[in-house]
Amino acid sequence: MGLRIFEIEFDNPTKTFLAGQNLVGKVVVEVDQIEMKVQELVLRLWGKAEVSWVDPKKHKQPKTSRPKTSATPEIRISHSRDHATKGNDDLTIPPGRNAYPFQILLPTGIPSSFEGEHGHVKYFLEATIKRPSGQYDHNCKSQIYVKGILDLNSDPQAQIDKPEMSHEELLCCLCCKNGPVGFNFGILGNAGVLPGDEMQFLADIYNMSNAREVYIKLKLIQITTYHVDHVYKVERKELLKLKGPSVTRGGAGTWAGESVHIPEGLPPSRLAGRCSLISVDYSLEITVETHNKKQITAQLPIIVGSGRGGGSSTVKYRMDHVEISESFSSSTEDEDMEEDDDDEEGSSCGSLEIESQDEMFIKSFQNVVESGLIYGGPPLGRNNINGKCKKRVNEIIETYEENKRRNASDDERSLLHRLPVPLKSVKIEAALVHVVAQVQVTQIYRNEENFPIQVVYFFPVDSNGAVTHFQAEIEGRVVKGIVKAKGKEENTQCSSTKDDEIDLVGEEETPDIFKVSIGRLKPGQEVKVVVGYVTEAKNDADTHTVRFFLPTAITPRCLPTAKIPCCNSFSQRSKGSIIMPELQMTEESVAPLSIKVIASMQGKIKSVESPSHKIVVEHKGEILQKPMWYKSIATLEGLTTEMDRDFVLFIKPEESIKARLYAETLPNGSSAVMSYFVPSFKLDEQKMELIIVVDRSESMSGRNIEIVKKVLKLLLQSLPADCYFNVVGFGNHHHFMFKGGSKRCNDQTLKDAINYANKIQSDMGGTELVAPLQNIYNESMISGYFRQVLIISDGAVCDANTIIGLVRMNAHIGRTLTLGVGSAPSHHLLEGIAKAGNGTCAFIDSDANIHKQTLAQLKNALQPSLTNIKIEWEGVQQPIFQEKTLDGYNKNINSQNTLTSHDKISPIFDGTQVLIFGVFEAEKPLGAKIMADSPDGTLTLGMKLSAENDLGATKMLHRLAVIKSVRELELEECVTQFLSRPRREPELTRIKEAILRVAIADGISSKYTSFTSPDGKSSNYEDNMCNRMHKVPLQYPFAYSVMKDGRDNQKCCAKIGMRQERPKLLLAHGSAQHFPLNGTSKRPRKTSASTGKVGKIKRKPSPLKKVRRERNTIHTDIEPMDTTTMEDVNVYGLDLLQRIISCQNSEGYFSLNPVFASLISLELALLKQDAESNEWDARAWATTLAIIFFKTKLAPFESIWECVAIKSQKWILQNQLNSTDAMNSRAEELLK
Repeated sequence: MGLRIFEIEFDNPTKTFLAGQNLVGKVVVEVDQIEMKVQELVLRLWGKAEVSWVDPKKHKQPKTSRPKTSATPEIRISHSRDHATKGNDDLTIPPGRNAYPFQILLPTGIPSSFEGEHGHVKYFLEATIKRPSGQYDHNCKSQIYVKGILDLNSDPQAQIDKPEMSHEELLCCLCCKNGPVGFNFGILGNAGVLPGDEMQFLADIYNMSNAREVYIKLKLIQITTYHVDHVYKVERKELLKLKGPSVTRGGAGTWAGESVHIPEGLPPSRLAGRCSLISVDYSLEITVETHNKKQITAQLPIIVGSGRGGGSSTVKYRMDHVEISESFSSSTEDEDMEEDDDDEEGSSCGSLEIESQDEMFIKSFQNVVESGLIYGGPPLGRNNINGKCKKRVNEIIETYEENKRRNASDDERSLLHRLPVPLKSVKIEAALVHVVAQVQVTQIYRNEENFPIQVVYFFPVDSNGAVTHFQAEIEGRVVKGIVKAKGKEENTQCSSTKDDEIDLVGEEETPDIFKVSIGRLKPGQEVKVVVGYVTEAKNDADTHTVRFFLPTAITPRCLPTAKIPCCNSFSQRSKGSIIMPELQMTEESVAPLSIKVIASMQGKIKSVESPSHKIVVEHKGEILQKPMWYKSIATLEGLTTEMDRDFVLFIKPEESIKARLYAETLPNGSSAVMSYFVPSFKLDEQKMELIIVVDRSESMSGRNIEIVKKVLKLLLQSLPADCYFNVVGFGNHHHFMFKGGSKRCNDQTLKDAINYANKIQSDMGGTELVAPLQNIYNESMISGYFRQVLIISDGAVCDANTIIGLVRMNAHIGRTLTLGVGSAPSHHLLEGIAKAGNGTCAFIDSDANIHKQTLAQLKNALQPSLTNIKIEWEGVQQPIFQEKTLDGYNKNINSQNTLTSHDKISPIFDGTQVLIFGVFEAEKPLGAKIMADSPDGTLTLGMKLSAENDLGATKMLHRLAVIKSVRELELEECVTQFLSRPRREPELTRIKEAILRVAIADGISSKYTSFTSPDGKSSNYEDNMCNRMHKVPLQYPFAYSVMKDGRDNQKCCAKIGMRQERPKLLLAHGSAQHFPLNGTSKRPRKTSASTGKVGKIKRKPSPLKKVRRERNTIHTDIEPMDTTTMEDVNVYGLDLLQRIISCQNSEGYFSLNPVFASLISLELALLKQDAESNEWDARAWATTLAIIFFKTKLAPFESIWECVAIKSQKWILQNQLNSTDAMNSRAEELLK
């Protein structure tokens, strides 16, 4: 008995395969005359990467990697037992030649095979015949060659269109009178190419130096980096060289018409996979050289791919001069994925064992959303990377560069900003389940410098939520952040780690700004950072439409002046506020952005619209696994390069969503329940004193101040007759329109206020809100009138905690409401003020909703709210934790400490969404009963929990409940700065300990906690080499401008450049809400009145028809953001409505005059005849006509004229006028 032949044969004789292809072949075993007993025949596919070189500085000792301990482990295929003949105890191989076929699937993410001077990546297929005990096993192996897949259509860097760079240097010392030599170089296409492609380019060269002549050269360079422990070696290989034209002294030239040929057979960039030992990159190196060999050099990175794909369609790849077509069925997240994971019994194919990254990290909502996002695993901790050495070096470098920028000319300053930005792409994905959202932000950074850097990036998050997951992936290794208390390892930025480790810090600067720090990013190294947060969406005013927003821009914020008087003490700026110089701003786009939102809702979705961006909407219909749940997917229409405005999305259901309970249950038995309802009630209006606080700082210039003018005039025209009001403008200082306090609303004060509104400008410098608020709260109250403060601002104030605390301390004086304007308003400040002041907050997302949001806030100011809210959970013991409970998390507490006092839940307003959370240890409630006090008595609401509202085990509700608790504690902390020192310190300690306990236990970011990598060590970095800090700039919000250099800015912390409005505006077509104007084209029939002496009515042409015919001559104050998105009739309908409203007297009535008659298209003489013949009061008759005109001709704009009509109706009732019914009938007849 003997084994004669044992070998592996492949169907592909070249043994070259694409990643993701099947290895098809057979194992050939030839046995002599007697059968061979074996235990099993095993196939094993594995790979290794090895790096080795000789270091001449260390006694010729070799530097060699250890593949089995590298960051790229062996690739293992599970054992595939062959179907050989089975004997009594063992398998047997019969005599003769036997062939055992196999088919093994290669993973898709593996790197390409590679052979370099100092290392290689190799793959082998090994077959083993395992013999019975006591006998030797037989082995054979065959090397295969893998081509990794780098799809240029899915690589963000490869998709960069027409990449370009500029470089300029002085060829002599600074003391010489010598001009610069420089060039501008660009690729006429994308940065991604395939082997065999021709890359077109264009270069401009200029020679302002004393050099007689300069020459330009272009090289295609392959850069291979080998890593061993914490050292690396770089190998440069010149693939191609071209020589361009020369330029004489004082001249310039252009190099065009040539192309760079990409050689065949090149391995793809980064080897198209994850390998921590070897990386391959490509760049175009441009060199300008003088006749005496002085030169300047710069590099432009390019991406060499293996194919251009398109998702699930057939993709073409080039491989060794042979074009191979391969069909892949990898589902994208836009598609519903239905896969059968069951292996066929008896199959001889190997099954791939891939270790998941945090259980794939992105999962679908269990039985709720077919394609959603969910974060698994607890967030991990902090390792600080600050060090005194590096901190000092960075301070020196930044001071030098800042002085250089300040003293530079415009051209020089532009050149200084052309540094390579390490942030290459940003992708935001969100899964929205009704009003609870899970958001994932993926950022890719790449160091394009020739030295190690530290990357620092501030980016916005929703202040209603908090970060719950933070991780980085570098060279195939995933580093997950751990939540720890801040300050334990501060100032250790020069910490040393192994070469495959990374310093990673993510921390909350303010609730709406998250800071990412990445340390020791080596040249050419790329890292992917994933940040996940949970938040809530709000309802649009007085509707069940969900308003979901993703912040993508930060409005620059100035520091306040030194000390600010607060009550009887002085309070410094809070330590958590952002210092303006830390935020580097730019007018240019930072990185390409993609956004995708998966919205799921109970009941059919009527529409999904965005007033901020162009989107593509796909309605998926009913979710199969969850009846009565529907899903829609909204994505940006292509990539956008503009990160200068928040992304806003409105999801409108077909029917109103009734009050209900949502629940989720975790595997440990813990349940979280969220009660959701949009209350609907009507109470008698209260008399009020309205103080409108208007932001007139320079951050409000441009479009923002124009919106403020419209808002202010609309508020003034809609004020009730019996009220007091005042207007306060603020910036560096503040100004009261009425110096002696609020004035009663009458014709004169209203006229003065409207004139004031027409003249206001953003001319008051910085933004200091504490002083005007303090003066308002110090004003004496007007007896019988409830004080309401309405703040209109973009929230560009850094000292948010002081302002919120001040409002909270004075909440007993009156309610404070806020109205946010601008493309990136501060939700943290504006919503925080509203919550602290027991008011509401609204945001103007476009010109289309100015009226709606403004009047909704006015209604909230006029109506009483529901207070003393309580909730009773049915069928369970007291929950261990509820939202709004400041103490007692994970502890048994009695009913007196949970949701029983009035300050535990904010007051409830008509039409404003309410969410209340409860967390239960081992049980789930059957329902809930909510009770609230109103001026008319106690109001109640009952809800039952149903199976349709079970969200599975997403953990969203648990996390959001904890986040709400932390935000409540932070609100309490804002108040402590106004307490005396003996009371303040114990309160601060208690609150800090409570936040730390909750945040660390549940793994969320907060003021006192942060995410850090577990890699950091306290030792010194090798050779004491510190990284250079590189801050990623932020794009200015759209239409944002601040003080120019040279103005008096003693009260502004920093000077920054002017941000000009750009002519283009990337907005969604048809995104603004608009309504058809019904019934305006019909002319009333000539009729006689049934009672009284009424002649035939001669009507003028409809004013709506007139403005349509003369659209170019009629001015309107309502200018839509994109005039192509609104019907002309709606624009001019609003204009007509505003003109009619302007005719109303401050007491609420209209006068019968020629202007009014012309606006409603009736003859004044005949209207007077009606009044005289029926002995009607002329004012009552005109007022009735106005009300009926609103209802019949301007019904779509009811939300705008509703307050005006109510004011008129009150005037009629108060004056006890007769013949009201007759006037209504006659008016309806005339205005049919």
